[in-house]
Amino acid sequence: MPRRENPLGPAEDALTRFAADLRTLREDAGTPTYRQLSARAHYSAAALSEAASGRKLPSLPVALAYVRACDGDTAVWEQRWRAVSAAQAKDPAKPVALPDEDAPYSGFAAIDDPALFAGRADLVAELTARVRERRLTAVVGASGSGKSSLLRAGLLPALSDHVVMTPGPRPMEECAIRLADVVGVPPGELYRELTEAPENLHLRVRQAFADRPGDLVLVVDRFEEALAGDITDGAEHFVAALVHAATTATSRVRVVLAVRADFADRLPPAIQDEQLHVGPMTADGLREAITEPAAEAGCRVETTLLVRLIADTGGPGTLPFLQQALLEAWRRRRGTTLTVASYEAAGDIPRLIAEAAEAVFTALDTEGQRIARHLLPRLATTRGLRRDDLDADAAAVLDALVRARVVVADRDHLRLAGQSLRERWPRLCAWLAEDGDRLRVHRELAEATTTWESLGRDPGALYRGVRLDTALAADTPVTTAGERDFLRASVAARTGELRRVRRLRAGFALLSVLVVLATGALAYAVRSDLTADRQRDAAAAQSALREAAGLLATDPALAMQLTIAAHRLDPTAASRNAVLELFAEPYAARLTAHTGAVHAVAVNGDVLATAGDDATRVWDISDPTHPRDLAVLQESATSTVLSADGRVAVTGTPAGAYLWDLTARPRPKRIAPVGKDNLPTLAPALVALSQDGRTLALSKENDVRLYDISDRAAPRRLGTLRGGTEPVTSVAFSPDGATVVTTNGGHRVRLWAVGAPDDAPVVLDGDRTPVLAATFSPDGVFVATAGEDGTVTVWRVADRLPVASMAVRGAVRDVAFSPDSALLAATGDDQSTTVWDVSERRQVVALTGHTDAGTGVRFTPDGRTLITSSRDGTVRLVDIAEVAAGRDGGGALAWQGPVLATGGDGTVRLFDMRNRHAPRAAGTVTGPAPALAPGLLATGGSVWDVSDPGQPRQSGNVGVAAGSALSGDGRFLVTLYENGYPKLWSMTDLDAPLSELPAAGSRAAAFGGGVLATLGHDLTLWDLTDSTRPEPTKLLSRMWTGMALSPDGTVLAALARDGVGWLWDVSDLGEPKVLGKFPAGLTKAAAFSPDGRTLVTATGSTPKLWDVSDPRQPEEIATLHSAHSRTVAAVAFSPDGGAFAVTGTDGALHVWDVSVDLVERRVCAVAQPRITEDVWERYLPGVPYEPVCA
Repeated sequence: MPRRENPLGPAEDALTRFAADLRTLREDAGTPTYRQLSARAHYSAAALSEAASGRKLPSLPVALAYVRACDGDTAVWEQRWRAVSAAQAKDPAKPVALPDEDAPYSGFAAIDDPALFAGRADLVAELTARVRERRLTAVVGASGSGKSSLLRAGLLPALSDHVVMTPGPRPMEECAIRLADVVGVPPGELYRELTEAPENLHLRVRQAFADRPGDLVLVVDRFEEALAGDITDGAEHFVAALVHAATTATSRVRVVLAVRADFADRLPPAIQDEQLHVGPMTADGLREAITEPAAEAGCRVETTLLVRLIADTGGPGTLPFLQQALLEAWRRRRGTTLTVASYEAAGDIPRLIAEAAEAVFTALDTEGQRIARHLLPRLATTRGLRRDDLDADAAAVLDALVRARVVVADRDHLRLAGQSLRERWPRLCAWLAEDGDRLRVHRELAEATTTWESLGRDPGALYRGVRLDTALAADTPVTTAGERDFLRASVAARTGELRRVRRLRAGFALLSVLVVLATGALAYAVRSDLTADRQRDAAAAQSALREAAGLLATDPALAMQLTIAAHRLDPTAASRNAVLELFAEPYAARLTAHTGAVHAVAVNGDVLATAGDDATRVWDISDPTHPRDLAVLQESATSTVLSADGRVAVTGTPAGAYLWDLTARPRPKRIAPVGKDNLPTLAPALVALSQDGRTLALSKENDVRLYDISDRAAPRRLGTLRGGTEPVTSVAFSPDGATVVTTNGGHRVRLWAVGAPDDAPVVLDGDRTPVLAATFSPDGVFVATAGEDGTVTVWRVADRLPVASMAVRGAVRDVAFSPDSALLAATGDDQSTTVWDVSERRQVVALTGHTDAGTGVRFTPDGRTLITSSRDGTVRLVDIAEVAAGRDGGGALAWQGPVLATGGDGTVRLFDMRNRHAPRAAGTVTGPAPALAPGLLATGGSVWDVSDPGQPRQSGNVGVAAGSALSGDGRFLVTLYENGYPKLWSMTDLDAPLSELPAAGSRAAAFGGGVLATLGHDLTLWDLTDSTRPEPTKLLSRMWTGMALSPDGTVLAALARDGVGWLWDVSDLGEPKVLGKFPAGLTKAAAFSPDGRTLVTATGSTPKLWDVSDPRQPEEIATLHSAHSRTVAAVAFSPDGGAFAVTGTDGALHVWDVSVDLVERRVCAVAQPRITEDVWERYLPGVPYEPVCA
């Protein structure tokens, strides 16, 4: 019988009434036990019981989970919860009452108190240094990125003489008012002077500062107001006055501007090169911005709240909402602590964004609402929309949305604030549901426009027939300028075609020869049929591409085959990109044989066991991309484990555990039951097995029983681990089998000595959040725990101290270490699996694909495959070989033969690339960025023999150097120095350099043919015909950021600071010639293919391929959306030119195929099952069936 709840006191306050009504709701649901509620709500029984105790208000998620488990109305109960929370906040006996002026957070206003401004120390230092060194600085960032706070609380405290202003609708008048006191002139007189001649601003300030030290710093916030184009009060004069005052030779003014990123292209040329970009805050920066102001006010932020805030602040433009949420939480705090309850009582960040969206939409007039009605769904579903693409009416509505912080305006495109508006704003949810067809038409229009423009506005790419009629019928005021041009050109083309048809018909009517008329009609019909077929194929291909994009996470095999089929049907630039991007994320094979939820996975060697509601299945995963079903254990189970040799499986059920002999296939034999006492419970039975296979741990209710199973037929009970007050949620052995770790849904984690089960356990006691799972690292040094609040904590066993903490959204159900203990994976209620680098506490990859909560996660013994299970009934085997091997890539890269080297952080890592999509870590050496030649590695001044990359052997040393490069034939070495000249060496004699190259500060070098290129202050080419006296040739100085030299040394790709890539003919070093230019973007990463016909560059996290077979007309081949979360730092082609590798500032290594054929072969090697005729007809209706993989 379940124990009775403690009686509640008199229902005199809102909290007690709330708890009493929760209990009544449970009674109306049939009085399920709290264990039964726990299974429904996915929260621990202790948390649910506490929710109805009346002692404190539960968190909103726990309260709603309780209600949902009892079939209550969650909307009604959420209102009840908020009312109780608000009532508690008004109780003067509980919260600390401080006036708002003492609040440590600014809300929606900019921060102006430097004591409360945190998290941007590096950016403040960089900005302050720039202002002291330069007279003109433009601080550029997306709306909501914190530019105003950076200026007011970060920069101004470091300045002595400064004036702060915003342009407003009359910028020149505002300037005169702000400067009047400084220059000692009445505002009216100064306004007339500035209006008549903008140069007077410089003169007046110079006069005022003639006898004063230093300069006046004029800070102009929201400078985009002067660039908006709808101001009549001398906006151009105002901008001209600022530029002249800052750039004239005798200037005494320094100008600092804060401008929204979408207006950066409108800045005057003098300001374009003086930009400082304000990007998103890092997780560490957010942590400081949240906790340090609270500490300044004598408060603290609850750890659980801190994790929640960092997670909720993900996405663009959320910093103002973070400050407002913190302000509201501070007003509702308990004592000196900001809690999750106070945060949720005020409304979390997603709710604040949704409320702001509703408020600004309601405030718009009828026409504005109509425009917003179409603009917001498009922003929720389309990338790449820019402010300049909109007409005047739509731009006005956009400005209102940006001011309300609902839309984030960045340099390249517009985005909705945060990541949850499309789920948390009911009005937008309804629009998206209503507009499925219209949004699909709009996405197709955007893709068609992109294709049309990429083909030089080829008339053959215009819409015809039904597609044009459908696009015109999709009534929307939100189209880009390019889309409007596309539609106008399509209509004009159709009108022209109709005119031509009418003229032809009139001409044919005059002809007397019926044969000619018939022939012409036949030709026209044939052309029409062909056009109709092409249009049908194009439409079907575009539809299949969209469907494939949505399926790629959940059903990658089908998505990949659909993408290839679409490209074959209608090969376009977009479809080619889609094919090349198919392996941008790790590929996952799927097991779909289970008919119910899968609760756990176990793996040992090539054998996998999966425990589900329907049965426990055993699989052969010797080829993880093609698992084979070996056997079915006709027993539903909640957990399973395998012996080290894979010959015995153990399954856990509420009635006990069973041992199975897996050698008897295909019908494994049940050997013996363990712990079967005919007392089944609702609590899941969990099993764990020691590494030597001799000791079994089995959970039973709140306890764990230990058994000696050396004799499989006669298990013997060793003892019982007692101590929990709730059912066991996890159990695991240490690698040596001497210790067991258990969790019981409370906040304590217990470590038990197997040899002394009656002794009191060692307790790891962390945050007050229920712990759902725990496991040892394979080296036995750490224990990882998974919390109901999404926190994953790593503990050092020796001193029982936490050494790392990571977080995800939602409860974490299982955790697992990689075999080398370097990686930690966690899965849970957010349906994803996150992998972290334990030593660096850095997320390596987040894997999606399940459609319900994750339940289990394990690494294969070789660490190259990650296996996850879910309540959705599927198991995924994810290929993480590349992720695991290349997680420490660093910022430099070289690839030669079967060896790839990464470095840049003091350690050079070598990889065996014989299977380039499954790199194997080989050896490591110390040194700076690597350079490779056949069998040779150079790291600065050290040379290594890497013919066996697993055992690199030093073969030479020329002293300490900052970097180096090797010629492709291995004849020459060049060493680079931070404060000295590069040195050229012959690899046959490293005793003395051949020559010193007068190119101080060179930071990069490259060989090609008989040419050496060095990049430092200048980009210099050296003729190595006489290697003892290389002849230099300097190219036009443009502040080059990067370069690459073709292998034959005839073409140089130089990347300029302005984002332009230059291709030079350097076959004659006496007279280099510019061949062509291309939009490379701001990057320093570039590499030629071995045949010199293809160039790869990377802008941000996006690699681009260029066809440079004719360097006079470089053409973009592909733009690849990278798996990297940060900027690509280096690129290198494979020796055969069929692939290239990139490494990013996030430390990740990724290899891309450059050929559609190579990707297709790779897809056909792994994708199972093959696409059938029925599936083909569902996604490509009317298109004849052609198997993708024969």
